Amino acid sequence: DVALGRVTPVLANFDTVLKGADENQARRLFLLMAQLSLQNEAVVNQGAAQVHRAAADYPDMAEAAMADVIYSALNKRDKDAVKALQRLSQLDGDIRPATQLTLGLIAQRAPHVLSRFFDGADTRNLSDIWQNLQVEVLVRSGQTDQAYELIQKQLAQNPTPEILMQAAYLAAARKEPFEKVLGLYQRAHSMGNQDQRSRAALLASVWSFDQKQVASGQQWAARIEAKDMAFDKALLL
Repeated sequence: DVALGRVTPVLANFDTVLKGADENQARRLFLLMAQLSLQNEAVVNQGAAQVHRAAADYPDMAEAAMADVIYSALNKRDKDAVKALQRLSQLDGDIRPATQLTLGLIAQRAPHVLSRFFDGADTRNLSDIWQNLQVEVLVRSGQTDQAYELIQKQLAQNPTPEILMQAAYLAAARKEPFEKVLGLYQRAHSMGNQDQRSRAALLASVWSFDQKQVASGQQWAARIEAKDMAFDKALLL
């Protein structure tokens, strides 16, 4: 029924199916419900309260929080959506792909919910990736100056490779000197793991070529190590 988008039988049987599900089946069911919400607006209008109640029975399950965020946000239940985001930020500090898709949807369809979440959050208790998301939300909403101020505070407190790469992006957007932008990528590269080093090198290379600094672009492209970036490296060189 979920696969076929049959909203009425899905909602009629959702509680019963969930009650008989083991943990893995429950995780899958919440993800399927989240997927259905993107395909059929009617399920959001009719099932938001039901999904929210069901998710409350799984306070330690990230997938339940994801479904709750989506249904609550798209049904304009902002308080419930913010609470679900608070749970999700604690359950999935690394932001897995499913969480990334959830947050991307909310950023597109209900960005004010993310803004309210960050306004009330103690960012010191959030993982680096969630802190990076706060900067992205500000950038998406056109608040680049506020994003720049926030990134400066984060750099002073905890200059991680991810934050340094974000700072470099914002510095480039503000047309800061080439050397300053490149210096931020250099710091990210020197501090990161292989994946972070490769992303910093890729971004530094693209930035260098964009600024007509060909030698710098070639040098940074040659420093890309990650296998999944081999095509990008070859293309840049």
